[in-house]
Amino acid sequence: MLASDTPAGIPFIVSTWGNDLTLHAPASARMSALTRKTLRRADALISDTRRDARLVQAWGFNRPKPVLVGPGNGGLDLAEMRKSVTGIVRADPPQIIDPRGLRSYIRTDISFRPSRWCWRNNPNVRFVCTSMQGQKEALDCVEKLGIARNVTLLPLPVSRNSYGRNSPVRRSRCRSVLMMARPIPCSKRWRWAVAGLRRHRIYL
Repeated sequence: MLASDTPAGIPFIVSTWGNDLTLHAPASARMSALTRKTLRRADALISDTRRDARLVQAWGFNRPKPVLVGPGNGGLDLAEMRKSVTGIVRADPPQIIDPRGLRSYIRTDISFRPSRWCWRNNPNVRFVCTSMQGQKEALDCVEKLGIARNVTLLPLPVSRNSYGRNSPVRRSRCRSVLMMARPIPCSKRWRWAVAGLRRHRIYL
């Protein structure tokens, strides 16, 4: 948003991801005004969802300007992820890790529901949830679904080193993502979008 004061004539690209437009932008009158100012000033947009590419029009972005929709953060660095999980052996029994903990804007009860389906298909699976120990919302969900035997609620990390390179939190996050990570090829549509940005003299 600070970059929205970039002088005219200097190309300005905005990127959106996550809840930028669905949660943060409408959070207050000030945030709404800054979002509109930023998107009006933008010469191009990069987003990780087609949804945001549509929503920006209601927030002041002129749609004829170039838009690139691609994987969040440009994809995954699998080499770095594999390096982070070096020495970690496959869990037995299998584990499903929720690395984010509780969020005020997420329906915790819905996020817990798939665990019951997983448990029915594999009674030995364990669910490890960070930063949820002693949290009433999480405890209520576990009790309601009857999955307490298969769930471990971890405490909130308090050490500055909790998120270090070799910390359990970071390593568990890498391991949980690694299970679903795949190389992301560069599609023709992606190349065309980049070419469109360059035609407008905007470079990534």
